[in-house]
Amino acid sequence: MTAVVSTSPLARSYLFVPANRPDRYDKALAPPRMDAIPALGQHTDAILGKLGYAQAEIDVLRARGAV
Repeated sequence: MTAVVSTSPLARSYLFVPANRPDRYDKALAPPRMDAIPALGQHTDAILGKLGYAQAEIDVLRARGAV
């Protein structure tokens, strides 16, 4: 099994181990993907918006250090 060490945008190293075992690899399947991981807080506004928070409320939470 091949493991890959990569670096995130925040310069944190992480280990990626493909789910497909080489001895069972089927060429019809797509090879394992290694997408970039999201930055800390990257989706906070979108998630809070989907939970019903208005942008003004999110700004207040951010000003208070809650997010």
